[in-house]
Amino acid sequence: MNILITGPTGVGKSSICEVLLQELNNAVYVEEYVSEIMGKEMLGMYLNKKISDITFQHYILDYYTRTFESIKECDYKIFERIPDDGLLCFSNLANIKGDLSDEDFLALSKRIREIVNKYNIPSYLNLDGSKIYHLKSDTIMNVAAQILSIIRLTDSNSKPKSIIIFLDNDDEEIVRRIHKRGRHGEENYTTEDLKFFTNHYRKLYSRIIDTERSSIRFVDYGSLI
Repeated sequence: MNILITGPTGVGKSSICEVLLQELNNAVYVEEYVSEIMGKEMLGMYLNKKISDITFQHYILDYYTRTFESIKECDYKIFERIPDDGLLCFSNLANIKGDLSDEDFLALSKRIREIVNKYNIPSYLNLDGSKIYHLKSDTIMNVAAQILSIIRLTDSNSKPKSIIIFLDNDDEEIVRRIHKRGRHGEENYTTEDLKFFTNHYRKLYSRIIDTERSSIRFVDYGSLI
């Protein structure tokens, strides 16, 4: 089973993934790129506008490719975001602001599709066999307990291919958490920046959740924007 933990920056995704990894047998945690030193450095350079969005996103996709190549067979794959997230949130915003060309956006879309298909990982272009849940990020242990209940109460004979957990929280709490953790590069985020990004994420997921409940399926990433 694939377990995707996603949502805006600062809602506790990595902490919850760590708890799930400890509680589930034979599980693998696919951490976000900032789990490696180079990832933190690249994020800082990107946020300080020392590298372009296209350079940053290709680095992230290189990281995913290396990570997926090393994954062994397991019962549970826990993902902290997936390539779709980077494209539809970060790159889409860069495209809107004129920092990423339409041509580069399409190139990233093509590469992400290739990665998704090659490694059989969750994608918002194919929600068949997926269940989506929208949870408010309470304490880490409470949210993790809710997710574990979702996993364990699912009938083994009809277990979905993927469970997608979209975490959210109040804007003020998200801002407080991000400033408290002091991640390199994020110190330049203003409250307005964070609220804008968070609301962009919410709009994307409202479309994904609405579509999951219907018979419609996305045919390309542009239809999600």
